[in-house]
Amino acid sequence: MSLILVVEDRPEDMAGIIEAVRRRISGLTIEEAMSVQSFWDAFNKGKPDLILLDLVLLDLMLPQTDESSDIDIDAGLRILKELEEKGFTTPVIILTARLGTEPWRQNVDKMVIVKETLFKPVDADQLAAAIRKYLGGGRMRAGK
Repeated sequence: MSLILVVEDRPEDMAGIIEAVRRRISGLTIEEAMSVQSFWDAFNKGKPDLILLDLVLLDLMLPQTDESSDIDIDAGLRILKELEEKGFTTPVIILTARLGTEPWRQNVDKMVIVKETLFKPVDADQLAAAIRKYLGGGRMRAGK
């Protein structure tokens, strides 16, 4: 069973992403993180099986903690840099409302773990196709 860690600071977006994925792909375990702190908590949970984490959907702008409403616009970039520094190789799909021409894009495009960037509002079928692509392509069953 594949594990996806969905990182999204807006509860309504989190619910929409999870519903869209579950309707289109079966056989997934989905973990949620709504802040930098909860990302690292979920990421570190279950070591040494951490390498079984198959895919991270990463919103670039996140609060530092679940209790905070202050958005840190570089939190996602710092998470990506730290993951790469630690040798994390599982694919990352970025979900963002930022425009594709902003300076952050230059940093992200150089990162090996970043496989795709999808811009919000994300098309559910496009998201499902990207997930299937990086979780084994044809071996993934379509959802109901």
